[in-house]
Amino acid sequence: MHYGDLMKKECIKLAESYALELNNFLENKNQAPKEFLNSAFRKYVCPVAIEPKFGGIGGNFSDIYIFNKITAEKTGNTGAALTGLISQIVLKIIDRYGSENLKKNIFTQALEKGTIFSFAVSEPKTGPHPKHMKTTALKKNNKYILKGIKTFITNGPVCDYSLVTAITREDKKKYYSILIAPSNHPDITSEHIENLPFFKDSFHGTLNFDSAALDSSALLGEEDKAYEKIVMKFRKYEDILMAGTVLGACSNLFNSVTSKLNTAELEKNIFYESGSIKVLLKTLDFLSLKACEELENENEITDYLHIFFRMEADTLVDKIKNLCNENSASLDSKEKEILNDLENAGKIAFKAYFNKTIKIGENKFFNV
Repeated sequence: MHYGDLMKKECIKLAESYALELNNFLENKNQAPKEFLNSAFRKYVCPVAIEPKFGGIGGNFSDIYIFNKITAEKTGNTGAALTGLISQIVLKIIDRYGSENLKKNIFTQALEKGTIFSFAVSEPKTGPHPKHMKTTALKKNNKYILKGIKTFITNGPVCDYSLVTAITREDKKKYYSILIAPSNHPDITSEHIENLPFFKDSFHGTLNFDSAALDSSALLGEEDKAYEKIVMKFRKYEDILMAGTVLGACSNLFNSVTSKLNTAELEKNIFYESGSIKVLLKTLDFLSLKACEELENENEITDYLHIFFRMEADTLVDKIKNLCNENSASLDSKEKEILNDLENAGKIAFKAYFNKTIKIGENKFFNV
């Protein structure tokens, strides 16, 4: 058997074990969330994204996609899948831009303690826009003094480390760097944001940096070049890999709804609707895996595949919803929550892919 196939089988095995423990935790809540996550991340989540030479299994983007698709499909929980996904993407970012010493230190901790990571870019009122962000990390006595606020940060309230985007130089424009900030720093605090309308079992929060002094070794990658080289990469990775979470949740909901239908009473149009949903699920899964492969090659086609996925994912969710309505299939509370997550996530994603599509159209007409 090919090494890639063996690794994929190992990722599937880890994902299924993670989903089993996750379902048990969500049902019983017999541990503090962070305690559970650290334990589960140590065993299942972190090893997928860490190279074998550091003790992981060396999963690529396709493996991470599959891991999170299975997690969402087996649990129906988009929020829990997102929590793991963010940490896995951060580990990939560190693998790409970190020094060997940094990687050894971070990856060893991740495999021993199940480190939870966040990626902190967005700020109050400005979001992630590079022209308007204010958080700074200016040098003083060979230390970076991190000062500012980040908000709506996935894993913010439970993370052990956060990759923080901050201004390290300003000369007509703002220059950004990434600092790896430990959450137990005395000048770093977090607040949990309650009642988000989507991904409810993920942890979103605000991070406050009150002149937190960080050693120069906290710098990830090149100073002043992080927005273009790292932040934009992270956003692309997240866009593509989130497809696994969305499709996993759609599969969970579709399977749950169809299991309630009485096949003896179904008409042919229902079989057509169910078939069209299955076609969309399989096709979008194929294209998403292709996009993951192209992420490894940094191919621009991933931008188009992501936009197409978001367009068709909205169609997929609508079809599943219509299938329920047309057949009077009443949704239980869990199914309603999955549908609510998918619809609200789609609304948020719409603005981003709508603007990207306009940009593509402008380029076509004006040869920009």
